[in-house]
Amino acid sequence: MTAECWRWRPRWNRLASSASCFGSSACLQSSSSVLCETAYGLESPQDRLGGTHAEGAGHPDKLKLYNTCILPIFLYGSDCWAISKMDTCKIDALDQWCLRVLLGIKWYQFVRNDDVRRLTKQPKLTAIIQSCRLIMFGHIMRMDDNADAKRILLASSPAD
Repeated sequence: MTAECWRWRPRWNRLASSASCFGSSACLQSSSSVLCETAYGLESPQDRLGGTHAEGAGHPDKLKLYNTCILPIFLYGSDCWAISKMDTCKIDALDQWCLRVLLGIKWYQFVRNDDVRRLTKQPKLTAIIQSCRLIMFGHIMRMDDNADAKRILLASSPAD
């Protein structure tokens, strides 16, 4: 029987059945079975990604394409969106999924979202949307007091 770390189980419950583990991870002997270092989170994201993906090597062109073609299409008009908390979660999940596909990270590799962000040096889409909204707010506030956009923004609701 070949030994492997069962990566589909939760991080705290990954057990192997013999002395060698999946990849180059070392194993720790326990009384009944063998525990991989990955069960304790000791394996680095670079090891899980296989080395070349860790630095983003081979992917700068994909990131450049993502930043120049995909993000502007997605962010078009985002300065005017009314976004709920659920929308924020869905937007960030889409962005995270795109980055993982771009880097070739599979779901069973257990690479944390923070590690993917650090490797790609990409901000969250919701942070980009917030900065676009603040830029638009700054433009409107610097407009003439008679401009329609500024009057609508500063208008108070009628008292009931």
